[in-house]
Amino acid sequence: MEALSKAFGDLVVVSIGALVAMAVVTALLLWVALRVKKSWRNSWRDTLSGGILRPPGWGCIERREDALAEASMLIVATMIFWGILAYAAIMDSKDSVVGLAIVLVPTTVFSANRIRKLVLTARTAWLGFLGEALVAEKLVTLIADGWHVFHDVPMESNGKHYNIDHVVVGKGGVFVLETKARSRSVVNLRGNWKVTVDGDIVNFPDGRKKDFIKQARGNALSLRNLLNDAGIPVSYAKALVVLPGWSVSYRKDGNQAICEAENVAGQIMKEFSKINEQLVDQIVKEMDRRCRILRFDEGNPAAAK
Repeated sequence: MEALSKAFGDLVVVSIGALVAMAVVTALLLWVALRVKKSWRNSWRDTLSGGILRPPGWGCIERREDALAEASMLIVATMIFWGILAYAAIMDSKDSVVGLAIVLVPTTVFSANRIRKLVLTARTAWLGFLGEALVAEKLVTLIADGWHVFHDVPMESNGKHYNIDHVVVGKGGVFVLETKARSRSVVNLRGNWKVTVDGDIVNFPDGRKKDFIKQARGNALSLRNLLNDAGIPVSYAKALVVLPGWSVSYRKDGNQAICEAENVAGQIMKEFSKINEQLVDQIVKEMDRRCRILRFDEGNPAAAK
């Protein structure tokens, strides 16, 4: 009995030691990554003055990078500790092997599930970037007609940071665009690129979404309030939802503020309310100030207040 108790005690000690070691190695990897990043920023400066405008889908790229970085750290940490387990087995340290296995098996299952989710996040973010890049291409045609286009506009509400995908400003008004890039199933390929808009509901081949336009309207209201708080008297911002890669048809009461990427420029030109040139200039200056924040040496700070 005493021997069993001692063996159990040794097993607990080894298990706790394994957990502590995993925490220390993970923290060390994170510290090294942060130190390299900080050292790089402190040692080099860019040749650009005032920063550059945020490109389309920049927030998606950031999410993708964060997800892949975390997944990489989990993979490295897991490999290190399975290496330690293999070393313990080679050295024939039974208590260490059992203790490490007790810790590593559930930890590896958790890590594998977390890595799976991170990979899916990275893939979804990549799809979002491509969708926003495509919509940005379709908006380029507006610039020749005097419109101003801004992408990935940083916003904040109740301490929460988020981005508005696209803001278009011109004499025809202020437009807030929410891009919804959605993948298509390889099953039953025939016709699965088509959606039907019924009121505010978007009917996809594999389900329906009814909150797209609600989100876009909320973003439009937030932008209007932000401009008003900056002393710019904007009374209305039009919300649009863009579905890149999808062919959109409408039922009788279908909301045409939900449109496909090919038609977004025409939709903006069609639905407008005139605003004067002075107001356009004020809005453009504020949007430029909020979006021209990317710098090589300063990372991606929040827009200046």
